[in-house]
Amino acid sequence: MATPIVFTAGQVVTAAELNTLGAAVDTYTPALTAATTSPTLGSGSAVTGQYAQLNWLAAVWLDITFGTSGTSAGSGEYRVSLPANIEPGAATGMVIGSGLIWDSDGSSLLQVTFEMVSGQPGVAKMAVEAGTRVTHAAPWAWAASDRITGHLLYPADW
Repeated sequence: MATPIVFTAGQVVTAAELNTLGAAVDTYTPALTAATTSPTLGSGSAVTGQYAQLNWLAAVWLDITFGTSGTSAGSGEYRVSLPANIEPGAATGMVIGSGLIWDSDGSSLLQVTFEMVSGQPGVAKMAVEAGTRVTHAAPWAWAASDRITGHLLYPADW
């Protein structure tokens, strides 16, 4: 992970410094947790994540798919881990991204927003229409082959 560049007034920027602004994409493994008991993704699950550091911003892509067997929805409000903590000065409840969730049983597809969690700078929670939080039982009971995807952009505490 590159160190953020701090520019000062009148500074001459070199080509090498400009090249670091478009840092390479790195991988990370997002964790799906819950407020009470974390879910078990089961066998055949797939979890991928990528991020890029754009000076003080984190650009994140994540994809979490429950497996085909041995899954458990856990208990409580769902959260996903982030590759870097959210900057401490960021506004509580700030929306930092959006994504889609799929219910494989009913073929439902819903758009979600990702929000920062007060007091937990390394995770984001999800909400669907009308502010309903994504939990083990909402907007449906999570089970085999259900999926969460997202893209986030937030001020990071690198």
